[in-house]
Order: sequence, then structure tokens, then C-alpha cells
Amino acid sequence: MTERGKESATLRWFKELLPKSVRKKINQAAHQEKYKLALKYYNQLKAELDKDGKEKWLKKRGFAKSKGVIVGDIDTYLNKMAADMAGLNYREWQKVRGR
Repeated sequence: MTERGKESATLRWFKELLPKSVRKKINQAAHQEKYKLALKYYNQLKAELDKDGKEKWLKKRGFAKSKGVIVGDIDTYLNKMAADMAGLNYREWQKVRGR
């Protein structure tokens, strides 16, 4: 095991010993930049959608209504795109947006 691997395993072990609330705060601090990036990307997508209109926006992105790719609320799809782009889990992103 490399030195970095040993250090990483030790930190994970130590982190598991901490109370759940403390681990949650550590994860939030570690992912704060990802949250900001996802929010920025979501706002850009939303602005582009408002400017172009839903039909034109879908066509520009290569989605056709007949294919059934977009089902349901377009806002949910925008949130999923933003979360995926920032490397976040969709549920985690929804919790952060709810705050």
C-alpha cells in the first residue's frame, strides 16, 4: 500500500469514529465547491431555457419529444443535469437545494 493509500485509509477510519453530525458537516465543507458549481450550472441552464423557450431548448440539446427522453417536469431534468455535471448525487443535490 502506498503512503497516500495508508493515509487515506487512516482518515476514513478516523472519520467513521466521529459522530454522524460531525461527519455530515465535514462532507458539506468538502463538497461546498461542487454545490456552488452545480448551482451556477443550473442557473445557466434555467436562463438559457427561459430565453429560448422549451421547444427550441430541447431541439438545440438534441432531444425530441417523440423519443420520450424528457418525461415530466423540465426542472427535474435541469437539476439532474446540474448534479451530474458537478459530480454530485441527485438526492444530495436536492437536499442542498432545499436548504
